[in-house]
Amino acid sequence: MKIALDCAHGAAYMVAPKVFHELGAELVLVGAEPNGTNINDKVGATSPQSIRDAVLKSSCTCLIGLFVLLHYRVEMFGIAFLIGW
Repeated sequence: MKIALDCAHGAAYMVAPKVFHELGAELVLVGAEPNGTNINDKVGATSPQSIRDAVLKSSCTCLIGLFVLLHYRVEMFGIAFLIGW
């Protein structure tokens, strides 16, 4: 399954891709290059169009978005299965 995964440059950027890779997913990563100050910068919950664009460009069957809320609590803001794309 091809999954678009938006880590929002947050805390899950290292772990989440490894987990989904181990589960056999082919990944298209968005927001997986944090620099300490760019959390949710043009990705994540503040810019859902970035994950939408990745899905459309790569014909993903699923998208998963993660963002950091209250600094260290990881929340999942959306999972969508795109059947038929």
